[in-house]
Amino acid sequence: MLIRSPNPFENRLVTKRGTRRGRAYAASGNRPRTRLYRSEFPLGRSNPCSRRARPGKIHHLRTMTKVPATRRGRRPRPIESLRPADISAHPIWRFVSGDEPDETWVVPTASRRSARLSGRVIGTQVTLADGSRRWALLSNIDPDNPQLTTHFLSLSLFIGGKWFHLARYHDVGARRHGPRALAAALHRPLGKVFPMRYDLRPYVRSGPSWLEGVVDRSPRNRLTRAEIIALSVP
Repeated sequence: MLIRSPNPFENRLVTKRGTRRGRAYAASGNRPRTRLYRSEFPLGRSNPCSRRARPGKIHHLRTMTKVPATRRGRRPRPIESLRPADISAHPIWRFVSGDEPDETWVVPTASRRSARLSGRVIGTQVTLADGSRRWALLSNIDPDNPQLTTHFLSLSLFIGGKWFHLARYHDVGARRHGPRALAAALHRPLGKVFPMRYDLRPYVRSGPSWLEGVVDRSPRNRLTRAEIIALSVP
């Protein structure tokens, strides 16, 4: 008896079309639709389905974890998997709605410019204080609220094949992932890293001029904890 998986995006059987039976089965217009749990039926002679599944000969069991494609055929992916080539081709990414597969998964937008930036991540190059440029991911951008953007702007730099998330002064990990840790990861003095300059105007339709800004080591006017909470709650 064949066990069907409730998840249509995992573990499907593949029919070997090179065999005579496989070619005849494919020519009939039928397609194998049986899906199995690999953990319950490991591949090999101990798998009863590899001997009993008919019609067509089972070639192998292919295990996949697929995510449903979006309306335009783009599939979500973890934000940590993005690379400079990805954000160069698609500078604007949006977080997927809901918690499936995960709230940190993103999908590229069709346009290179957006009218709104809420729930968006922008990939661009930022300029360090010494003039060098680095690929970065920026989020928490509100074109209508410059104060919120100044204090809540999220920035990650691509260093050594992975992303370094810069913790702001009010974040929990400010000591371990703050400006000094970022400068150490870049092997540069702190004064050659900050302030960093960015320009988000090319990615926003009718964006305000202050979208060309800087990320200082620490904002000139640091807010209290109560002010941070009041600013974060609309």
